[in-house]
Amino acid sequence: MFLLALGQYLTRGFPTTAPPSKNDPHPFISHDVPEADWLRFLEEVKAAGQLSESQERYSQLPIVSILPIVGSLSTHVIRQQMKKGKSKEVAKVIDNWNHHFFNPRQMEVVLMHGATKVSGLKTHLGSNASIPGPSIRPAHSESSIGKGKGKAKEEDDTTYRLFVMPL
Repeated sequence: MFLLALGQYLTRGFPTTAPPSKNDPHPFISHDVPEADWLRFLEEVKAAGQLSESQERYSQLPIVSILPIVGSLSTHVIRQQMKKGKSKEVAKVIDNWNHHFFNPRQMEVVLMHGATKVSGLKTHLGSNASIPGPSIRPAHSESSIGKGKGKAKEEDDTTYRLFVMPL
């Protein structure tokens, strides 16, 4: 089960729904994960992914804003770099929730950025553990792979995914 982030970065968070599951009943029911707790978790993840007021102010430094075009471009670049760095803060929130909430319920939440694991499963399976379930890389036909098409997209997958799985 997994959710896709609402944007390229973690600032917009994830959909406020339970991850879709083919299991009946939903694993959240069998693992005692109430909707209110799931929503609280998603709120904390989103809050950790957003820029703070001081980061917003820093991205709009007066010295950078002297020239309008250069100022807006540099503000955009600074803001994007700050957003990229938020994954560590989000990972801390997820690891905390795993330790105190999900693991006692025999569940684990894993944050992935493309094919790279950002948080989760560290203590259980090691840092190179694979994520069970559907492949997170897009499928390509043999003809497109042979011609070099699709390779860049596969390597450049920057989508954030939030996997939820039983332990």
